[in-house]
Amino acid sequence: MKLFILSFLCVCSVLANAQFFYNDVFAKKQINTQMQQFNKNGVKSITVKKLNADNELTEDFAISKKINENYSNIVTSSTVYGSTQTSNNKYNNYQLIETSSEKRNVFQTTTFTYNASNLTVVTTITYDSTINEELVEEHKYIYNNKGVVLQMLKTSNDLDTMLVNFKSDENNNIIEEEWFKNGRKIETYYYYYNSNHQITDIVRFNKKLGKLLPELLLEYNDNGQLYKQIEIPYGTSNYNIWVYFYLSNGLKDKELLYNKSLELQGKLLYTYQ
Repeated sequence: MKLFILSFLCVCSVLANAQFFYNDVFAKKQINTQMQQFNKNGVKSITVKKLNADNELTEDFAISKKINENYSNIVTSSTVYGSTQTSNNKYNNYQLIETSSEKRNVFQTTTFTYNASNLTVVTTITYDSTINEELVEEHKYIYNNKGVVLQMLKTSNDLDTMLVNFKSDENNNIIEEEWFKNGRKIETYYYYYNSNHQITDIVRFNKKLGKLLPELLLEYNDNGQLYKQIEIPYGTSNYNIWVYFYLSNGLKDKELLYNKSLELQGKLLYTYQ
């Protein structure tokens, strides 16, 4: 059930992978494009229903999105097993500038700062009222004169600085993401692309097995839309498969979730007004 919520709340089902380029830079561009698509099609509200593997409607799941008149705000409400979460996304000229959410005494706000079309700073403030603690995490991005990201500095409460270096190919596609802490490389992610410069594989070195293994695999349909996504959590051979279908106007129609054995786990059906 939680997998379905995660799939919907993040555009293109951006999952909880650790890659900074994918989650911060790439995903935000997709979110901004999605808002333009909502405007183009006059969408004002979205509801999502879940069907189980037997094609039966489940009553313990509900998601709704409301978009304001000038497409500068989306409020999302989700309810699962009686637990409700509300999030608010704010936009400026179709660019996501702030997200905020509240769930079980945890309040989180993320702000996004841009320089022209490039995302330069991501600041996330998480406050837990139960223990009265606040965490401030900041990502500062640096670009070259072609708009290709070069580096990112990550800090938590102004401490624990981590440097991330990005390498690009001759087409300005990011192909490597290297993490450094205290001058020592601690992680590397590799990105692979198709002929249309769309990300197809995100790969990481598995120390236990001593080889590179994919963590995220993406496939696209003939219209260039994301058709299939496979997430392979680090350290496990289990994975989930999402398959996406679209309406003729480009809006998402439904999502299907399969397990590793290709057994259907459920469906999400989208309705637009």
